[in-house]
Amino acid sequence: MTSRHDGRPRVEGWELVEWLSVGPYGSPLKAFLALLGTWTVMVVGGAVRDFTWSGPAALVRDIDLMVDGDRSEVFAALDALAPHRPTWFGNRTYLLPDNRTIDVFPVADALGRRSTIEGAFISMDFSMNAVGVDLRTGVLHDIVGGIEDIGRRRLRPLVHGWALDDRIAAQRLLRACDFVDRLEFQSVEWGMLDAAAHDLASRSPGEHEVELSVYWERRTSAGCRAAGSGPQG
Repeated sequence: MTSRHDGRPRVEGWELVEWLSVGPYGSPLKAFLALLGTWTVMVVGGAVRDFTWSGPAALVRDIDLMVDGDRSEVFAALDALAPHRPTWFGNRTYLLPDNRTIDVFPVADALGRRSTIEGAFISMDFSMNAVGVDLRTGVLHDIVGGIEDIGRRRLRPLVHGWALDDRIAAQRLLRACDFVDRLEFQSVEWGMLDAAAHDLASRSPGEHEVELSVYWERRTSAGCRAAGSGPQG
């Protein structure tokens, strides 16, 4: 990982791939790739974010893999490799030694519907998670400016995917506060998050009162406010 002249990180995808290959995930990932044949396989989400922030010192307990293949065929290829449990939309979490996990999901939109790689990225929850590195080629995919937001430690929702399903929007609002409580952001796009909360309340009056109540309570709590200096809605 190197820096540009403005001090923000320039992530080389091959550096992340090399780092993963020599760590505790090296052998499992090699086995996964062998079984996944010629499908494009990208590591996305937290591993990319944490490596961008901390380089080889990053502590990664779980890895998210996005595979450009048919869901049933992908899991038929992998299910005998390791114990697993289901996640949203019939995806999988594979259980590894030392409490490590690999989450595998196909290229799909927020509702789990097959899509293009670009469509999958714009449907993700936050820009920092919508960055992928091809494990075979080391090519970095970032169509939403996620690397810049990671470098600036900015939490920015990608609202396209939020509007597809109210349950997803409610879950993502709470996840935003989880991230704020757990990670050290310099700015948080509270205005966009608040707008999403108001939109959810107007679309489904009374249906997500618990999630919205928790969001607004955490939104205004001292711990949540202390996490960023971004727009305050």
